Amino acid sequence: MLLEGKEVPYFHLQGALVCHMGHLCVPTSECANMIWEGHYYRLAGHFGIYKIVAVLQKYFYLRKLQKDIRKYIRSYTTYTISKSTIKKQGPYTPLPTPSRPLESISMDYMSFLPSTEHGNDCMFMVINKFFKMAILAVCKKSITSEEISKIFFE
Repeated sequence: MLLEGKEVPYFHLQGALVCHMGHLCVPTSECANMIWEGHYYRLAGHFGIYKIVAVLQKYFYLRKLQKDIRKYIRSYTTYTISKSTIKKQGPYTPLPTPSRPLESISMDYMSFLPSTEHGNDCMFMVINKFFKMAILAVCKKSITSEEISKIFFE
């Protein structure tokens, strides 16, 4: 009808493109591609239904947009696999507080540090959870397990 010169409420031609109240009309055949772009766009992240609707409605007019997005996302296998069906029951249970020293410790390395004058470029950390204290020791990245155990017991 627009091509015949008849006026259709809220729609107009802009060159060869059909627009609805200033938004580009997207044909039904391209709807899935637009939703995919809105959901997987590299800078946007994997948006949910309402965020995708908001992003796409800003520039485009797609009939039944929210319904189509919901259908597209729910039908997509990775979406249904990654969404948990078990609802969280409450706050997470904290780890028990240790009752004596060295009952609970953790160890880790911090590597890729600037090299010191002795060639040390790594830090070995032992955290005693009873005292809430960290003990740090400098070492080389190429340290062996025997050397680490020696540092630990010192």
